[in-house]
Amino acid sequence: MKKLSLTLNLWQQEASSLPDDEKELLEKARAQASTAYAPYSAFGVGAALLLANGEIVAASNQENSAFPSGMCAERVALAIRRCPIPRRSCQRIGYCCKIGA
Repeated sequence: MKKLSLTLNLWQQEASSLPDDEKELLEKARAQASTAYAPYSAFGVGAALLLANGEIVAASNQENSAFPSGMCAERVALAIRRCPIPRRSCQRIGYCCKIGA
């Protein structure tokens, strides 16, 4: 078996220094994180998608009793976007998490 390595770099940026459209994405994601159904992990996640037409679609993660299976916030948001508006592409996505949801 061959060993593989993965390096992950993260950058933190103050929300106040973001462009207004990205601030709005984070605000929508933060609001959705509070609506997450996460009774097993207590880790609520919100995701907000900025569509090509400027519309924002937001959703939260949804757990079920077969934990750890469930639906992550971005998957729920993408499903919401895909159903009523199938031809609108996603330009950006914002995430926010709330531990102890």
